[in-house]
Amino acid sequence: MGLTGPVPRRVDGDVKAGVLDLVAYAVDEGWSLRRVCGVLEVTHPRVIFWLDRINSGAGLEDRIPGPTQAPHALLDWERDEIIAIYDTWHEIDRSYRKLAHRGSRQDRVHASESSFWRVLEMSTSFGPTVPSLIWPHPDVIADAAVTLLSCFTVR
Repeated sequence: MGLTGPVPRRVDGDVKAGVLDLVAYAVDEGWSLRRVCGVLEVTHPRVIFWLDRINSGAGLEDRIPGPTQAPHALLDWERDEIIAIYDTWHEIDRSYRKLAHRGSRQDRVHASESSFWRVLEMSTSFGPTVPSLIWPHPDVIADAAVTLLSCFTVR
């Protein structure tokens, strides 16, 4: 088993089975369960819990902690509704933020603006709704400023 000192909080099912074998052997030899647990440096309620799990047929392997999907994640019908709202209203609203508000106002889907963005970004039908603004080169801005200032100089 390779255990020295107290049994760690999380151990594999094989280690738990080995500890329970030692406990069963010691109890058969006349030791009390609490005394065995003290010598093995494992808590008494923990051993009882492991024994209950074996007796119920649950096994000794730990379950995966937590849910496999976030409880607040969008459902499939919500994703479909977001895409349907986009297909219907994208030419009028032209913004994922406006689309999110329209979905809420029409009571079709209540999702945040960022959720609309993520769903539409993952779908193939979504593209940029507003063209990106390209700023001129700094030299052009400087020339425009000199031209503007020369209009106001008094000679």
